[in-house]
Amino acid sequence: MAFGAWLAIIAAAVAPASLERGPVVTQTTDANTVISFAGPGTTARLDDGRVVAAGERITGLEAGRRYRYTIEGAGRVLARGSFRTDPGPRGRVTVAVFGDYGDGSVNERRVARLAASWNPDAFVSTGDNVYLFAAGGFLLDPNLFRPLEPLLRRTTFVPALGNHDTILDDGRAFLDAFALPGAERWYVHSAGPAAFIVLDSNSPLGPSSPQGRFLRTAIRETADSCLRFLVVHHPPFSPHSGGIADALRRDVMPLVERARFTAVLAGHVHIYDRSVPENGVPHIAVGTGGAEIGQFRSSRLEPARAVVGTYGALRLDIDGRRARGRFYAVDGRRLDTFNLTCR
Repeated sequence: MAFGAWLAIIAAAVAPASLERGPVVTQTTDANTVISFAGPGTTARLDDGRVVAAGERITGLEAGRRYRYTIEGAGRVLARGSFRTDPGPRGRVTVAVFGDYGDGSVNERRVARLAASWNPDAFVSTGDNVYLFAAGGFLLDPNLFRPLEPLLRRTTFVPALGNHDTILDDGRAFLDAFALPGAERWYVHSAGPAAFIVLDSNSPLGPSSPQGRFLRTAIRETADSCLRFLVVHHPPFSPHSGGIADALRRDVMPLVERARFTAVLAGHVHIYDRSVPENGVPHIAVGTGGAEIGQFRSSRLEPARAVVGTYGALRLDIDGRRARGRFYAVDGRRLDTFNLTCR
């Protein structure tokens, strides 16, 4: 080997370790999880002593336990975080919900800090995680990872894809940054007695499409979940969703209504909007995560509570057969409270 090549190897070996991205936790179940991060010479160390590589599936975990971890390199701690495994259908969980952030703004950071203060078991994003687009990946760090750091380091990330996430590259850069379950674009996340069925409303939804087949399978496989939430970026009854709303109402909502889902969680419209139940299912838009806030309601459904001009997040406390929902503004005001039960 040439002398120059040896020098390059030695330089790489002694180069200081650094954390370039993350960490973020995904795919958490009652026994498994994945911690994603990027940086030369880095590993994750759990508080049970295990050391794992970035993206490595961690198995054999204890249900309902909060694990703490560090990201380390060259003998230094570069970051700290924690996650809680799923406690199972008899356990209690807290879930934070919001979307339409990803612009790197002060308002995005305020919403993230609010949600982080709840120590949620999961953060369900209703999409538009990166503005103006995720293509190329160069906006992921300033617009997503850094502003959401207080939240991402203490929860499991459960994102839906929004239209801004898929511009130019069909969402590839966003998906490559995370280890999402299943087909990545659509999947199921379980949290206590609840199941969150996440769809990609930017992709075909028809009964013969891969996503349509997944939805029917997911409905069957989550039939024992007491509470079921559909997570989708575009609200099915908003004019702002355009033709996508037509597809959702035609191909998705009949299945959701027939299966007696607990609620639909959406984004896209930059307000908080909870409807009265439509065919038994309430629709809740939480597009208040930090991007330019909306000043007008945009839904064909009758409102139970609508909040415009205010950034904030929805907190779901799920226990047994009930989910208690509370929408908080970033200044701590509680602007909506409701209860959802098994149907």
